[in-house]
Amino acid sequence: MSSQAREKIIYKEEEYLILDEPLYIFLKEKGIKFEAFSSACYKGYYGKWELKDSKLYLIDFEGNTEFHKRVQIDYLFPNQTEVFASWFSGNFKICKYIDYVDEFGDENKNEIELTFENGVLVEDALFEKRNTNISKSTIPISKNSWLNPTDGLGKMENGVVDQSN
Repeated sequence: MSSQAREKIIYKEEEYLILDEPLYIFLKEKGIKFEAFSSACYKGYYGKWELKDSKLYLIDFEGNTEFHKRVQIDYLFPNQTEVFASWFSGNFKICKYIDYVDEFGDENKNEIELTFENGVLVEDALFEKRNTNISKSTIPISKNSWLNPTDGLGKMENGVVDQSN
């Protein structure tokens, strides 16, 4: 099984991979389906997103319709080159890179979870994945503040949050 191609997002002027499919709900409600590009893209489309002034925008799109016709963003949103994602409420995680582990999945080190209401960012949280002797765990190390990564969580030493105080 191939590792699946991920959509991308520009967040705080850096490009990240999206670990979910923010366009899925919109496509499902509209009854729009795409066909696989290859074994690396079963969903049949790629999207590129950008967070501008706390709003989520779809800024680029390429899909594969029936009979392998390639379409762009104006197939979904006529006469538009970027679209405010007002339909999207929920959350998804992003990361800088993904390592292909094996046929059971991908592995990534750190994730940022973005939460939206009607396309507007209402919360972001950074999660650090660490190896332990027992299992891997996801530990939130910040919420809504990149200036103080320990906001309400404790003292940070050597990149690790100490919650004992």
